[in-house]
Amino acid sequence: MKSQKVIVGLASILLLSGCATYQKINTADSRELSNELKDQFDDIKKIKLQMHRHGGIEWNITWRNPPSEEESFEVFHLIRDYINSEDFEQNILEDTFIEAYQSDTLRDPDVRINFDMNNDKKFDRQFTSFYNELTKYRIWYYSEDYISNGVLIENN
Repeated sequence: MKSQKVIVGLASILLLSGCATYQKINTADSRELSNELKDQFDDIKKIKLQMHRHGGIEWNITWRNPPSEEESFEVFHLIRDYINSEDFEQNILEDTFIEAYQSDTLRDPDVRINFDMNNDKKFDRQFTSFYNELTKYRIWYYSEDYISNGVLIENN
């Protein structure tokens, strides 16, 4: 009986340590960008910026009312411009992500911009950039099903 408890306890520890969680990203410039987006787009209810060792970096944007395609792409372009800035590289990648997940084998994370367009806790639109050493975050894909990688929309 005692050995079963030990086995269950060890299994629980292994399970919990293997289940990584998301960590909130909260830097001065990311807060500034979030505030600018909320000021510019009244229907944005919430913006959550988070990271995960294996899942990358995500912007999860919840809308009160569904945005038009034009508004979606405007928000995407504003965030994309920030992602390709020195501020993002320094404050998010180096000072936050790499600091939290230091490892010699760790590569730069993929980035996703997710839209919950009707406040149902499901993502309806997704913009994704899979990090590449040559192109950094200049290749983007767009998806409306959150399952596929989507279609190529930018390759700058």
